[in-house]
Amino acid sequence: MKYKHRLKPLQGHYLNPVWQASILSLLAFFPWNLSTRAATVERFSLEELAQKSTKIVIGQCISVESRWNSKGTLILTYSRFSVSENLKGPGRSEVIVVTPGGTVGTKTQRVAGMPLYQAGQEAMLFLEPARNGGWQTLGMGQGKFSIRQNPRTGVREAIHSLQGLEFYSASGQETAADRNGSSFPLEQLIQRVREALPGQRSE
Repeated sequence: MKYKHRLKPLQGHYLNPVWQASILSLLAFFPWNLSTRAATVERFSLEELAQKSTKIVIGQCISVESRWNSKGTLILTYSRFSVSENLKGPGRSEVIVVTPGGTVGTKTQRVAGMPLYQAGQEAMLFLEPARNGGWQTLGMGQGKFSIRQNPRTGVREAIHSLQGLEFYSASGQETAADRNGSSFPLEQLIQRVREALPGQRSE
């Protein structure tokens, strides 16, 4: 399953066409409890995430809402973030991140490799546009870095989870994912992002 950064419409929102085809084919067989074990995508370095994304923000999730699309075939989840820092792209006080999957009533759909959000969670997000003013993370879960304070050191850390993802290299060869992810000081991450964007000014 090859991930390409080209956006097409899916019920009023732009989702990657590969995600769209996979999600809809799975829904034909598992209409109420959609779940895939892993998604195979191109792996991006931090520098590539910074350069390929349209917008990079640090913010706190203030609300999460899941609802059916207009045809009742796919659940979409809308996570609203209050932005504390804009690292790339036009400045906004809030962003809404759209992800396929979620729970409405007793019906649940899950898509492996897609990031999950909950109110109160802080994160750095590497975003590309979705239709109607929303955003979606670049590279599925690769575009989300959760932020927490280390209870032992007091240092704010960025946690990069790759759960549910498999990767292929530039040569097309599949590589194993480090499902434990990685963590590093948030200030170090911010500095690396800025270094990857020479001449870039956030607004």
